Amino acid sequence: MAVMKTHISWTDSTWNPTTGCTKVSAGCDHCYAEYIVEKRWGQDFTQVISHDNRLATVSKFKPLVGADGKLVPRRVFVNSMSDLMHEQIADSFRDDCFVVMERKTDTVFQVLTKRPMTMSRYVEARYRGRTVPDHIWFGASVEDNRVRGRIDTLRAMKQAVGGCILFLSIEPLLGDPDKHDYREIDQVLIGGESGPGARDCLEQWCHTSVDLARQAGSAVWFKQWGQWKNNPLYQKANGPTHLDKVRQAIRAGEKMAHVGVSDAGRPVITGEKGGATLGGKVLNEMPPVYAALTRRLRGLFV
Repeated sequence: MAVMKTHISWTDSTWNPTTGCTKVSAGCDHCYAEYIVEKRWGQDFTQVISHDNRLATVSKFKPLVGADGKLVPRRVFVNSMSDLMHEQIADSFRDDCFVVMERKTDTVFQVLTKRPMTMSRYVEARYRGRTVPDHIWFGASVEDNRVRGRIDTLRAMKQAVGGCILFLSIEPLLGDPDKHDYREIDQVLIGGESGPGARDCLEQWCHTSVDLARQAGSAVWFKQWGQWKNNPLYQKANGPTHLDKVRQAIRAGEKMAHVGVSDAGRPVITGEKGGATLGGKVLNEMPPVYAALTRRLRGLFV
């Protein structure tokens, strides 16, 4: 699907002008997009396809209504099922994607990649001598210290173009990120791995990433623990069953999970996978530019 609903907490919608990808680092090992494409859709995920017919679907994105009843920009994750910076995607198609994103100024586009060298090359060439739109955000996935160079590449890109909005997806967090450097990063998204074969995510790793973000002045969004066994509140519970331990974790302060009842009358756990409360807090912070974009949007639609 070109436009998809999503349960990803740090965004509101997804847009997939391309599909398919290939693996480049450990963070790709248990790729959810690969699972969806191959297991549900019956397609070859390694086949990277650019979809010209999906460019016009950007017009479907409309502002949302915030908690105060007024309009806020919709956040759109670009290519949840691919990587717009994949080496098999032509710059000419990237041009087409950026043209439609640049025109849709009431929407935040979150362009996430594991190929920041290509992103840097493309962005520096496209915006040479002109301002980078502040509603298009550029991010890199950085799962551990081994790929921390991706952060340096983004930061160098920001300096080269005279400023742009950067974010990092520290998800799945696979090791202590103590060598990460978040200077000049506007937002840091953090989360443990979920799904089949999910790897452990230690509490201290998450705190390290948060502390580094705080030192850099970056907004922090803690997405999820990924698995209940990663959640410290669950670890301290002593119930005889998984459901009992989840309930105890919720009573102990887990704010982003709930136990309800299914249509069949059975207990069901909803909310973030494994919960998403870190150190007693829910961290859902946005960079200052989002407030500025919101003010601009409301000025346009008064």
